[in-house]
Amino acid sequence: MTLNLKIWFLAGRYHATDWNHQVNEGVLEWPPSPWRLYRTFVFSYYRLPERPDRSVLLGLLERLSSVLPHYYLPPTAQGHTRHYMPVWKEGENCKTLVFDTFLALGNGAGSEDAVIWMTWPGLVLSESHRRLLAQLCERISYLGRAESWAELSIQDQPSLGGQKAFPLLEAVGGTGTHTVKVLVPMQEELAKLKSQTLPPPKRGKARYKIPQDILSALELDIGDWHRQGWSGIPGARWVAYILNDPPKQSESSPRKGFSLAGEQQSESSPRKGFSLAGEPAFARFALSGNVLPKLTRALSIGERFREALMSWSKGHVLFSGRDPENLDDTGNPLPVQGHPHCWYLSEDVDGDGFIDHVLVYAAKGFDEKALKALRDLKKVWSNETSEGELQTILIQLGRVKDYATTLESRIPGVSPLIAKATTWRSLTPMVLPRHFKRNPKLDPASQLLIDSPEHQVLSQIRCLRKHDLLKFSEPPGWTWKNHILVTQEGFDGLYPWYAYQRLRQKGNGSHAGNKAYWVEITFPEAIVGPLALGYAAHFGLGVFMPCLKKWQTTSEVLSADEKIG
Repeated sequence: MTLNLKIWFLAGRYHATDWNHQVNEGVLEWPPSPWRLYRTFVFSYYRLPERPDRSVLLGLLERLSSVLPHYYLPPTAQGHTRHYMPVWKEGENCKTLVFDTFLALGNGAGSEDAVIWMTWPGLVLSESHRRLLAQLCERISYLGRAESWAELSIQDQPSLGGQKAFPLLEAVGGTGTHTVKVLVPMQEELAKLKSQTLPPPKRGKARYKIPQDILSALELDIGDWHRQGWSGIPGARWVAYILNDPPKQSESSPRKGFSLAGEQQSESSPRKGFSLAGEPAFARFALSGNVLPKLTRALSIGERFREALMSWSKGHVLFSGRDPENLDDTGNPLPVQGHPHCWYLSEDVDGDGFIDHVLVYAAKGFDEKALKALRDLKKVWSNETSEGELQTILIQLGRVKDYATTLESRIPGVSPLIAKATTWRSLTPMVLPRHFKRNPKLDPASQLLIDSPEHQVLSQIRCLRKHDLLKFSEPPGWTWKNHILVTQEGFDGLYPWYAYQRLRQKGNGSHAGNKAYWVEITFPEAIVGPLALGYAAHFGLGVFMPCLKKWQTTSEVLSADEKIG
């Protein structure tokens, strides 16, 4: 026999702060720990109109804590909201910034797959315990923070699916991908604690008290543990759980919207080999600060991120872009070839002209050292501008192919820079890497003048294509003429090109003067981002956004200008 518990999150969201973290750190507890669930049962018990004897609840909790549960988890995506809360501090009304981090489950609010299944293998409950558990489940309205509306029910015929999580001790010959630690109340842990001699109380603290039973431990207030000086929870233990590989997405899977319509599993996928096996290739940060930087400071923000990540990683080649094993005549490392090092691309998601997100992208994926540096990054700092310190919150780590969607099916919370589209338009202006020629020749293949702005754009595209960062096919007879539009007038941006920072504070790079251009490109087929071209493209210049509008030829643009004029 197996006890099966269905936890359906009605709003499709799960809010719960991990035990060892503060709420504004944005670290979620996942999956929901048995400790949290059993405390919810205790809370529900005291709301019953006719409570059974306390010994019945104690017996139920002892039975539940005697078996480590298994989990079946739905697909998730992490998001957050931020808002100011009023506080009374030192006699004044103040505000404090609060982050609410959550996981979106399944297909979101009201979907049938926003469900967690918990099973206790081999656990058989007596009739009284099962009846009490059913009553407790009926009285529960949320699990985690109060926003996590949930319905709990015991099921005889479970519909198990999704990613399985089970104790590491049971994972003999398992195929798990990684482990997580889950807080579990355990009888044996409490018995072990009782057999030990407790140390004298710490200075200024009350005497240690050991709960009499597991129910007493669950009933204790967190403030009581703090007053007694406990560093952990008496009667609980962190248990390592292993997560199995998630199954392939079914037709009803919520990740269907993230797939590349047949490219995700296809051997002939144009993004095959784009990232290392299973390793994240992009990290997305949300920015917070007194004043967010303007989009015109994208180059500066990109440099700040690079310097901060180099510091955290002690000069990892993925962030520095310099190969320590390939030195020049003066002994300095040379730049790595093929663009495997990171791109630091600023985003303006809400279109207000301020940078609110930064995408750190490595075409071939991050290794463990790089991932640690990304996770450790909490802020970027510089005294060169008035923006000063910016807090950074890592909100997403993933592979591009898992999140790239078309604009029509794009899911909120996913970076638009990694969308899939045919037409791309400048978000930040592009600085050309070479000067024009006085008497340029015609490139017969593209029908563009060699080293003209359009031709330089094409050269950059071909460079990325050569290194497998862009992959698309050109139909026979198709040329780039009239498919690359370069202008200095801008499209619909908030700032003119000359308002942007166009020179790096440090480092070299080939660039033709200070002029910058706005570019719109229509590819012969949809490509997957990110896309950045020209000088300092790795740092935020020449970044492109996918565009829903159809290609405008030069004549169409001119005719539009005439109408405006």
